[in-house]
Amino acid sequence: MKILYKALSKRGILDDYYVSDHFYRIEFQQRGAPHVHSLLWLKDQEGNSPPSYDGSTESRDECIQFIDKVISGKLQQNDSDLDENVRFFQSHAHTFTCRKKCNKIIIKPDEGHGKYDGVNRGPQLTMNSCRFKFPKFPVRKTTIVDAPDSMMSNDIKKCWKDNYLKIRRFILRQTYCEHRSEPNEDFLNLTFDEFLDAVGVSEEEYMNALRMSVAANRSGCEVFLKRDCRDVFINNYNPNVLKVHQANMDLSFILNEYACVAYILGYLTKNESGLSRLLHQIEVESAKYGRSTDEKMKLFSRALDNSREVSRPEVVYRMLGLHFCSSTRTHAFVQTGHPHK
Repeated sequence: MKILYKALSKRGILDDYYVSDHFYRIEFQQRGAPHVHSLLWLKDQEGNSPPSYDGSTESRDECIQFIDKVISGKLQQNDSDLDENVRFFQSHAHTFTCRKKCNKIIIKPDEGHGKYDGVNRGPQLTMNSCRFKFPKFPVRKTTIVDAPDSMMSNDIKKCWKDNYLKIRRFILRQTYCEHRSEPNEDFLNLTFDEFLDAVGVSEEEYMNALRMSVAANRSGCEVFLKRDCRDVFINNYNPNVLKVHQANMDLSFILNEYACVAYILGYLTKNESGLSRLLHQIEVESAKYGRSTDEKMKLFSRALDNSREVSRPEVVYRMLGLHFCSSTRTHAFVQTGHPHK
């Protein structure tokens, strides 16, 4: 990690920008593989931060220009070596992890055919939605999409939502892979205009449907990277970073500072798998048998000491004294209690 952040702290990898500060936390997956959740602060050679989005057309254009410089969601057909790495490291495949605790989706026999909905028929499909939002939506060019205005009429919202569901079901049916190893090749070869024609919507109707997607995610606004149909399973990455650090990554441009803080704090305070249930069981049994506070605290401490799940890689990390959390930004204690207490 030190080598990677040292490389990112110099201009060149992230276009005209470099990492001026960073925060990261190491997390271990259930099978033990470590991965990093990181927040990067960037500066250009003049010390300016990247543009931020305030809802205006000018800020939107500036942000899109920046995003296209540092984040990609496309295969690299003009660079065979990079394209191979993108396919190997950045191609998403649905697993138990991405579909756990997600809603079930049912696509009826006459749905998912785009402009031929209600005419063509196919097998009824049942699947869990992907919490990483794959497959992604094809988009002609990178854009920032806002959720619908609260003052917009319900009739218009219903029309947009119907188109959104129609588009989503079409993409899901075309990329469904249970009975074949690869998504529909005809779908993957569609141009964006051919994709719109197959769905049966105009580009304006399509973009308005994406606004309903943003509303469903409750994010207020969202970045949609330029993608063709063949790129719908490609995760966000930086080509230069992938060349020097050949591993999976998922890069995001921060539009909502509050959501970013909530995300980071969520991983800092994430509970250990299985431990919360054990502590809850102690709480219930203590109430049932009338244990004192001291007795209950002893049981809590014993559970925390003896029952935490630790993988072999995490043991190695701890034995070597490697950092699980690091930041170049200092912190300060802020007294939040009342002055008279």
